[in-house]
Amino acid sequence: KFYGEEIDILYAKSDRERMNISFENCSQDGKSLNLEPQSLGDDLISFLFTKKEPILLNSELDSVLESHPLTIKGSKHPISIISIPDPGTENNSRMFTLISNGNVSFNELDLGTMTIIGQLISKILIQFDQELNLEKLSNQAEKTLNWQRELAEIARTLASYKTHDEALSA
Repeated sequence: KFYGEEIDILYAKSDRERMNISFENCSQDGKSLNLEPQSLGDDLISFLFTKKEPILLNSELDSVLESHPLTIKGSKHPISIISIPDPGTENNSRMFTLISNGNVSFNELDLGTMTIIGQLISKILIQFDQELNLEKLSNQAEKTLNWQRELAEIARTLASYKTHDEALSA
């Protein structure tokens, strides 16, 4: 939930050699999804992968959807989208996307907050990659679990605010 509303969350990876997108972590209406990889094309997710910086789509979203439809099975018509490329990966090949189908229209504050969270996640992944070896695999799994718990706590705290004003005053 984000400001009391269910939002869809996608963490996707683009494989330019295979010309596809795989979905590493997704939820829709608060439920975890397992989505099949899809080909890179003219759809909305492929379009978002072409952006090399965080993007906020609100009033211009309908015109973007005309030429780049949302092709994820079960998706509703979105009213607001934030998409953050993972700055720690080569060619921005990973992307974190929030999709609002309800009453939440994301704003610049949300974009900035999610950009910071995306950078933290990227740093964790980079550190994990640098430290990883077979002897430390068990230890790294425990660290990753702890990082996920910390990030989940941050997300729960952000989601507990009912309004942007309440979040700002905290």
